[in-house]
Amino acid sequence: MQQSRKAFRLGKSITYYKKLETLSKNKSLTEGQRYLQYVQNLGMLGYFITDNLAFASKAKVLYFDADKLAYRGGILWFCANLAGFFNALDNLNADVEKEKCVRDILASEEDTTRVETLQHQLETLRSCRCKQLLAVLKVTCDLIVSSNTSGVRLSERITGTKLHDGVIGSVGCVSAMVVLYNTWPSEVKEIVKMTETRVETKTEGKTQANDETKSETN
Repeated sequence: MQQSRKAFRLGKSITYYKKLETLSKNKSLTEGQRYLQYVQNLGMLGYFITDNLAFASKAKVLYFDADKLAYRGGILWFCANLAGFFNALDNLNADVEKEKCVRDILASEEDTTRVETLQHQLETLRSCRCKQLLAVLKVTCDLIVSSNTSGVRLSERITGTKLHDGVIGSVGCVSAMVVLYNTWPSEVKEIVKMTETRVETKTEGKTQANDETKSETN
């Protein structure tokens, strides 16, 4: 079951190559943010490459050592999640600081128009903070799972015992639910927009047809 699931991840490393290209052109990041994102994306790129090669080797398509690939891939995944964790915390702290600044300005502001603008900014920052909290939650779950791979075995090294499969399964489910939560609203909006567009098109078509029928009758 686990191996068959990996078939759906073939070629996923391409997405991280594109992210690295975008990152190289992004000039708005600090050196720390850039470094963390490079480590995160390079780690995920390497992880998916090794994961795909290991899958192909177990399927007898290629002839690499699948265990060694899984070992190295686990280390890369853990490093990527570690960088992602610190990056998510940094983003969360930045949003919290921005929110504090807006609150301080709002407390002393008297102009009505300015107050409305600041309140709108505050709502936007609150929404961003919620997203950043979810990002921290997700990457924490991924970090726990990746710490249990054959190349890391963090729990085993510290406590002498491997993490229970129930723990790994639970945090994996939480991570998946966060992804679904983040993607679901946007999908719904797209469907609603498409539906509205189709309804408008049909309505316009019917209106034109009725007008043509009336003109022919007259």
